[in-house]
Amino acid sequence: MSKSIGKRVKEAREARDISQQQLAELIHKSQALICQIEQGNRKPGLYTAIQLSNVLGIKLENLIED
Repeated sequence: MSKSIGKRVKEAREARDISQQQLAELIHKSQALICQIEQGNRKPGLYTAIQLSNVLGIKLENLIED
């Protein structure tokens, strides 16, 4: 599950030409957390997933679907 979320986050971030650091700043999280999510080493919490979906323009359901 984590890897698919991470892959979607990375693809959406890169499509919008946003760096991990920029994304982290936009959602008030660390760049390390964004990296861990994208690599599938950590799942975002609900609040973080909502923030990611809002900033990246992805429906929450599509971001977290398995």
